[in-house]
Amino acid sequence: MIMTDDQDLYLDSLEHMAAVQKHLVEKGTTFSNHWVTDAQCCPSRATVLRGQQAHNTNITAVRYPGGNYDKWLASGMDGDYLPNWLNDAGYSTNYIGKLLNDALLEPYMYDFNRAVFSKNGGHPVTYPGWHQTDIIRIKAIERIRELAKEDKPFFYWIAPTAPHTPLARHNETFADLTLPKKGNWNPADEYAKQKVNWVGKLKPLNESMLVQTEGLHRARIQTLQGIDEMVQDIVAVLDETGLLEDTYVIYTSDNGYMIGTHRIPAVKTLAYKEAGQTPFIVRGPGILPNATSRLPGTHTDLAPTLLDIAGVQAKDFPELFDGRSLLSQWHNPNGVCTDEAEKVKLDNDLIGVEFWGDADIELPTLSSKDSPTSYTRILTTFKALRIVGEHRAYLYTVWCTGELELYNTIDDPDELVNLALNPSEDTRRLMSRLNALLLVLKSCEGAMCRDPWMAFTDDTVDKSLPSRFDTLESALDPTFDDYFSQLPKVQFNQCLRVQSVENEMPFFPQEASKGLGSAWRIMMDDWASPEFKPAARVPNNTFPAGGLEQRTASYSELSAAMRELTKIELDG
Repeated sequence: MIMTDDQDLYLDSLEHMAAVQKHLVEKGTTFSNHWVTDAQCCPSRATVLRGQQAHNTNITAVRYPGGNYDKWLASGMDGDYLPNWLNDAGYSTNYIGKLLNDALLEPYMYDFNRAVFSKNGGHPVTYPGWHQTDIIRIKAIERIRELAKEDKPFFYWIAPTAPHTPLARHNETFADLTLPKKGNWNPADEYAKQKVNWVGKLKPLNESMLVQTEGLHRARIQTLQGIDEMVQDIVAVLDETGLLEDTYVIYTSDNGYMIGTHRIPAVKTLAYKEAGQTPFIVRGPGILPNATSRLPGTHTDLAPTLLDIAGVQAKDFPELFDGRSLLSQWHNPNGVCTDEAEKVKLDNDLIGVEFWGDADIELPTLSSKDSPTSYTRILTTFKALRIVGEHRAYLYTVWCTGELELYNTIDDPDELVNLALNPSEDTRRLMSRLNALLLVLKSCEGAMCRDPWMAFTDDTVDKSLPSRFDTLESALDPTFDDYFSQLPKVQFNQCLRVQSVENEMPFFPQEASKGLGSAWRIMMDDWASPEFKPAARVPNNTFPAGGLEQRTASYSELSAAMRELTKIELDG
């Protein structure tokens, strides 16, 4: 599994990756309806590792107090997660890059010309003169060669922190590339004013911002050329070692990315499609070549899918899973269904989306005094629901301020017309049903995350009602208007950067407030993140690394450049 960092889907980054197109898109299936449930790095990756939504891992941000690797360790989840489960299934588990085994280390995670690694928790090392992406590529290829010699199946998660800074050999590529300017790019006042919270207060991008967005997009595409080379070499070594036809290769990212969308210079961390959807391509045994599928999935589903590949029966899956295996979808990506009831259920596929903390605007923008600032953090906490069916699709968001957004994403795929501002009677009926579903999804566990209609049982629904409902289609019957109008509204008492039971009540069913994944992890109410400040930092490379000569460099050449960090570089 190759997971990039913040790679967009809607800015067409995949179209500029020749190896991904040749070896993955043409040889595999592209899943165009794949989502993340929390569009930021640490929570999204924790979701992959545990098969749980962020409200159940309580890894809700990329920094203290919401979450980071220290919080992950302190919560005890490091002893009960994907590598452990795959080890139990007989697999060798391997990781390189951002987070965990043979991992990039802070505070150098995003120092692409000053990479620091540790193998299996060993003494940290650095590689003067080398770019982080080349180091990961060369190490990954060498490790695959080693794994090919072992008589054991393996899982290898390769996690470069790109697209962020290009390799030197790609600094001049795509010189004339321009940013795709699609329907919701820097929109006119008519649409921009339909947004709420801080997004609704943004002014049109000025000339300086427009220049910066073009430069950022070009740099991201340049950076992805290093990942494309990585894909080229990974497929080549799998072929060389005779493993290619027996290996699933998964390509995705931890979340999407927005540049100029809804007047935002550059950001992720929102519920809009550009942040929530990622590239998702699979090739391997039983996977159709050159196919595209709209069957929905999320990162929550990856852990159960990988266990399914490893031969673990669903009855033996960890009880904590919020997701489900996608393997049958991978093998039947067109999902031809003749049963009408099943069609209705497919059209009601529901995804809970959540976010606590700050939206990090990752380009210089304007402060209140119209002076440039390089990085802006804005409190952005919300709960949202997506319905992602082919014939029925919505995005419904409740912000911590109580402001609402509703988009019919079939009729309005760019999410511009906020139906919650002046709702018709039919829209109010729809919103009451979406509120009920979100009331469940914001605190669901296990099977209820996969089918939130399960919450509406005889114990929770008025027994005097003449019938029951288990899809949005059936729930929209006016017979149920009174019932849904009496349910509590999804709300926050105040805007916080962390998850708080008291702040997010009420829950439905009521006992959900006692769950939130607490049975599967240590509670962290009094946790504080340790600080690390080395007395001296590792020197940066004198010149940008990643020149043409390093494209074909060997593992022995890389190893010859390695040195251990000194005591002064390690001591805080």
